[in-house]
Amino acid sequence: MPRTVEDVGAGQPPGDKMRNRGWAAIVIRFVVAGVSTLLILTSPPVLRAQDETPPGTAVFDADALATQVVAELAAGMFAAVRAQFDPPMADQWSEAGLAKAWATYEARLGSFQSAGQPTGEPQGDRLVEHVPVQLANGAGEVRITFHRDGTIAGLAFLPAGDPVPE
Repeated sequence: MPRTVEDVGAGQPPGDKMRNRGWAAIVIRFVVAGVSTLLILTSPPVLRAQDETPPGTAVFDADALATQVVAELAAGMFAAVRAQFDPPMADQWSEAGLAKAWATYEARLGSFQSAGQPTGEPQGDRLVEHVPVQLANGAGEVRITFHRDGTIAGLAFLPAGDPVPE
């Protein structure tokens, strides 16, 4: 006659039935732990995003960072912008020099009004972000060149339509 679940442990004291269930739970835990460990040990290593990224592709949200940089420039937060410069840019531009360049740009095209949606394009191992800006006397562009780590390698304040320099 086939045995049913109710028959398992029949004739054993109640404590023995509980011990059998306890051993079953322990065995299941060991099997699950063993399989999990095996999967972890045999899985290929996970590469960091920047190791998998082709040159000229950012590993950060370049549009968002470019928008932030323009907002900081417009708000006069030149120290915050300069803190994002790579060493050659930081050597070339002081906080006062950056403030003067922005003031000259606004003197030429009027006070900053708004920024549009940035667009980016790879240029070698860097990414160039073009941020259209509207100033009181016309349109312009803030062009920011980023390294793959998000540091700024170049910054230009241009009238709208200026060609990308070689």
